[in-house]
Amino acid sequence: MLKTLSVPERILRPRTGWFRLDLARLLQHRDLLYLLVRRDLVSRYQQTILGPLWFLLQPLLLTGVFTLVFNRGLGTSTDGVPAHLFYLSGMLLWAYFANVLTGAGNTFQVNAPVFTKVYFPRLVVPLAVVLASIVPLLLQMLLFLGFYVPALLGARTWQPIPVALALLPLTLGQVALLALGVSLLASGLSAKYRDLQHALPFVVQMWMFATPVIYPLSQLGPLARWVAALNPLACPVEMLRLACFGTGTLTPQLATLSLGSTLLVLAAGLFVFQRAERTFADTV
Repeated sequence: MLKTLSVPERILRPRTGWFRLDLARLLQHRDLLYLLVRRDLVSRYQQTILGPLWFLLQPLLLTGVFTLVFNRGLGTSTDGVPAHLFYLSGMLLWAYFANVLTGAGNTFQVNAPVFTKVYFPRLVVPLAVVLASIVPLLLQMLLFLGFYVPALLGARTWQPIPVALALLPLTLGQVALLALGVSLLASGLSAKYRDLQHALPFVVQMWMFATPVIYPLSQLGPLARWVAALNPLACPVEMLRLACFGTGTLTPQLATLSLGSTLLVLAAGLFVFQRAERTFADTV
């Protein structure tokens, strides 16, 4: 007589509530997080001739263009800092932010075939992009130090500030949280409104010009400076230059405004992302 084996049935239901961050479940899927980080790093420059060298060539080429166009051509101020160091330092945090945003901004669309078949915390995917983008940032920091240290030995008009240098890890953490928040916000909204998929590259380009990457905040008037500080990425870029060169326009009020905006964006991103993951299978 044949016996019918009973298979345990597990029913997954969408979580209720307006806001919930399940860190314990994320920790349970740390192996998946590691695999996604590794996949992102391997696949990014797979089948390329130069491979990881692109991590260094991109900021170098952009720094050269910015130096020729904005410093030599338009005479844009660099606050007394050598132009190549000024632009290269600005590109460090901006490139990290842009990499995370472009990599995780369409999480639901890119991973829809996986999301609709296997359950795991969806937040793992954008978190993997945030962590994987740290590797190019570290390589670009080494490139920056290769130009910075020799220039520092002969510097007369600028000097680093040790206390500010010690705070740079916190600055990087703020940029990571901001990039994660904006990515979650873009992913959640683009799951329903497809226009955002086309608008995202344009938004990234415009955001760079709204960030003091190619100009210092000191060139703006008091009112324009406060408006620029509403961009949460402006103060971290200025903080990096203040730490490395002792130049930059940064006050406790601007830093507080920037940190508050970052936390607000992160909370909004988590909220929109969690709302979207409940129904994305019907909309994507």
